[in-house]
Amino acid sequence: MIPTSCLFPDFGRPFAIKICVILVIIRMKVLAEKRKELAQTIFGIAVDRNSDGFGLKLAGDFDGTSAHELIYAIKKLPEDGVKLYIYTNSLKTIHPFGLDIFHKFMRSLNGHSAKIVFTGNSASQLSPGNSQLTS
Repeated sequence: MIPTSCLFPDFGRPFAIKICVILVIIRMKVLAEKRKELAQTIFGIAVDRNSDGFGLKLAGDFDGTSAHELIYAIKKLPEDGVKLYIYTNSLKTIHPFGLDIFHKFMRSLNGHSAKIVFTGNSASQLSPGNSQLTS
């Protein structure tokens, strides 16, 4: 398995802001239940290498910033014909604005979106319609 740090050496400002939010949540004197609730609203992407490509496991709320993070992650992956699996089971809420941004990006791929396979509970919602779906 390739370490995530090798694939994504920097996430830019959105990632730094979320790290700061996590640190603030940890340092605050907040009840454990509230801390868990706050942490669950943060979006994350886990990257795994598999036999025929890569898998991106999405977790948290999918909004405009999350859409840009996913687009950035997709663009950083190698384009050598490998499949890309996007796992959606851990998404909590999908906001329409995030979907709009992501669907515009998917339409701009000009045929390369066929390599992307969406799977999980929210696959049909996240997929722009011309991509593969699995359960």
